[in-house]
Formats: sequence, C-alpha cells, structure tokens
Amino acid sequence: MPGGPGLRVSDIEAARRQLRSSAAALTSRARSRSPPVRERSYFLQQTVDAIGEEANAVTLDIGPGQ
Repeated sequence: MPGGPGLRVSDIEAARRQLRSSAAALTSRARSRSPPVRERSYFLQQTVDAIGEEANAVTLDIGPGQ
C-alpha cells in the first residue's frame, strides 16, 4: 500500500471489540440511573395527557391563556 502499512484486520477487530465494550458499559450505566419502570410509566402518561390537551386546544382553536 502506498504511504504506509495501513490497518490490519486484527487492528480493526480489536477496535470493534473495544467499541462494543464501551457501548455496553455506557448502556449499563444509563439503565442503572434511569427511574424505575413504574415512575417512567407515570411520567410517560403525563406526557401523553399533555400532548392530548395541546391537540384538543389546537382542534378547538384555543391558544395558551385564552
């Protein structure tokens, strides 16, 4: 190869393994810090309700504070 030896397949595979390991560690940390399922479902329901209220306001042509 011109300009140098380039990357070997073993180097690429080692980089992939390191990336997978790092991604798994980050995912594990994020999951351990997330709220319990019951709390998440409560907040998700609150979000769904708020979106529904906004959709109704748009349908009825009512703006905020009116």
